[in-house]
Amino acid sequence: MFEIHKLYHLIDKQAAKRLNHSESNHSDICDGEEYKRAWAHLGGQYDLVLLGYTDGVSMNESSVVNYWPLEFIICNIAPNVRFQFVVFRAPVVGLL
Repeated sequence: MFEIHKLYHLIDKQAAKRLNHSESNHSDICDGEEYKRAWAHLGGQYDLVLLGYTDGVSMNESSVVNYWPLEFIICNIAPNVRFQFVVFRAPVVGLL
């Protein structure tokens, strides 16, 4: 993924942009305290911070089966291209 899509270039570009970012201006998840805490524990230039999210939906009103799509995106690339690089996407099906 890194070489084919030049992901390393997007990470470098976002890192350079973050260096010149004002600490008082919060405009992205990368400005948050939790992101900064997670990033402080990582060591490499190309370590990835992933954001996972899910949302459940019933298959129909009388169904006891729920469908939960699960996705992870890369936080340390620009917001306008994040959803082009979904790292992991899986459906999770469960019973109520």
